[in-house]
Amino acid sequence: MERSLIRNEHGTLQMHDLVELMGKNIVMQDNLGQRSRLWLFEDVLDILCEEKGTEAIEAIVVDLLTPKEKNLSLEEITIEADAFKKIRDLRMLIFPEAHISSEGPIRLPSNLRWLKWPNAPLLKFGSGPKKLIGLDLQKSHIRQLDDKFKHFRVLKHINFSQCKSLVSVPDLSLLPNLERLNLDGCRSLVEVHQSVACHDKLKFLSLKFCSNLSIFPHTLKTKSLQALDLFGCSKLKKFSIYWKRWNI
Repeated sequence: MERSLIRNEHGTLQMHDLVELMGKNIVMQDNLGQRSRLWLFEDVLDILCEEKGTEAIEAIVVDLLTPKEKNLSLEEITIEADAFKKIRDLRMLIFPEAHISSEGPIRLPSNLRWLKWPNAPLLKFGSGPKKLIGLDLQKSHIRQLDDKFKHFRVLKHINFSQCKSLVSVPDLSLLPNLERLNLDGCRSLVEVHQSVACHDKLKFLSLKFCSNLSIFPHTLKTKSLQALDLFGCSKLKKFSIYWKRWNI
């Protein structure tokens, strides 16, 4: 930081443009399937559609910046359910809001730490404990979560905003390390599980414009909650807060 190579900007770590360019040039020297990081949409499509992935790939981060790339995202793209099968060490997947389909649920590697995929198709994780810390599936077609998260013990951040088919939130005690939960614009959401009332680590809970939400804990006794937004929850009739335990 003293040499201005990296900086702390709004709580995120940023690198100097020249450092980023140097890193990209180093990665580009390898063959496509052997690169540790992928960021060009066309390269990612080649890997996933042709199933050319290898264990060398650790991060796929795609940001559609050019008009050509944005036009690609408007096309219907089909990838196989096992497109990530050979990419076992993938730790970060940030995918654009593209029109992607698959004949079955797309199976993701269990080593993922961060997943951001707006408007994602049906996704599936393998069995056993997961290492995922951040999960952002906004605008996706999730309906019910049930016990799908029972192995996500280290998950801290969830963004399901504008998931308009989501009808309920499951027992959050299955996610003991959860700190942020964003459910803004989930218009079909009716119920939030009572476990949210006493979750030890939840700091941020937003349910803006969840216009059908009617089942919510009557009293919150959580120790860590700092921000709660229920704006636009017009069907929520009864609600109270145990103020003394709040960190306001």
